[in-house]
Amino acid sequence: MRTGDSNARLASIFKTSESTFQRMLNEGREALLVDYVPSRLGYDHMSREEVVSGPHAATTSDAVIMNNTIDDEEGLFHWFYRPGDVFILDRGFRDSKGPLEEYGYAVHMPETKHPRKTQLTTDQANKSRCVTICRWVVEVINGRFKRDFRLLRIDHSNRALSYMMDYFRIAAALLNDFHVLIDNNVHANEFLNIINERISQPNRLADLVIRNNYNRRRAHFQPMAANMPEFEQFPRFSEEQMILFALGSYQIKQARSYYGEHLQPDGEFIIELGGDVPVQEVRELDGSDLWLYEVACSPDILDPKHIMST
Repeated sequence: MRTGDSNARLASIFKTSESTFQRMLNEGREALLVDYVPSRLGYDHMSREEVVSGPHAATTSDAVIMNNTIDDEEGLFHWFYRPGDVFILDRGFRDSKGPLEEYGYAVHMPETKHPRKTQLTTDQANKSRCVTICRWVVEVINGRFKRDFRLLRIDHSNRALSYMMDYFRIAAALLNDFHVLIDNNVHANEFLNIINERISQPNRLADLVIRNNYNRRRAHFQPMAANMPEFEQFPRFSEEQMILFALGSYQIKQARSYYGEHLQPDGEFIIELGGDVPVQEVRELDGSDLWLYEVACSPDILDPKHIMST
């Protein structure tokens, strides 16, 4: 499962015939499913088959599956969940939001833009980010399956598909047993405080762009040079300050690959500056001489909380 190698290659590694290796593989898979997986996957007091609904046809939408599940009032769904429980879902479940709320569950999902609008409003975007920051654990687990088990990320022949669900269950049990548990970021409480403080703030920069049609003009940029005064005044953040500013480490972890993609063949990394927006207009956004979008050198504004409040 981990290497995704063919049976022929694995048989040669173990110095046995392919038919013998196939028999050993079948016996090992059955042994894991009987003796190992049940103790590492599902609930202790009942089998996974009694709890999990599915598998479902690939053409059946998430919302239809959810609606069919919650319509069974005597099923395990309503036995396990209680009114007031919170469901954090993606937009694929938008048709299930009403039925779930009728049973007393709280439902949160990313916002959908209004008809004839090209993008979300500031309030909608902020609320969507609150959902995303909670749903990332789902994407992390999905990524672990493909990262750790090559068999689950490559194309399969029809002959192998009959065992695919078995391999998936074994992989899930192995992850549950051996993988490091996902825990809250050490700055989680600070993230929540920052979010609650900023959630209702207007996007003054977006208002400035729209008011002056900066998004409809041709922008003029010039390369940033080391001898420019703005470069010397550019604030320097510690790693912790960057994490608080970005509300997490995801963007910071992406910085290395982003740098590699934009690095020039001669080793240069070009940063361009736009000079079309008068500094005075930017300052007027907050009525202050110091503003995030103006390069500033005062030590006081290096505090991420101060920067995010301007």
